[in-house]
Amino acid sequence: MRRVWGRGNHVQCIHPGNQCLKGHEEVLRGWEQVLQGGAPADTTGAKIPIVFSKVEVYATDTMAFVTCLEVVTPPGPPKPQRLAGLIATNVFEKQDGEWKIIHHQASPSL
Repeated sequence: MRRVWGRGNHVQCIHPGNQCLKGHEEVLRGWEQVLQGGAPADTTGAKIPIVFSKVEVYATDTMAFVTCLEVVTPPGPPKPQRLAGLIATNVFEKQDGEWKIIHHQASPSL
């Protein structure tokens, strides 16, 4: 994760139902919680699979954005629960010749 996220005060991430995380380190801490099983209160350590669809891409020489539908299925007894899809936007910026994510926002799909 550290390699794909940009640096700077303008780097932000908004996970569904959460506040805006600002700056490289705060964003990485937020993703660590998500990738380790979701909310900070989750102690199972279970990984959450994410499947992407309806991916749309727009790019210029120095900036790009991607929109998509994320389908999240967290594990859980007796069988996995399927969550509603999330509509996500990811904004990229070229930093030192490499594409880096500078903004991610996801919200529930209607």
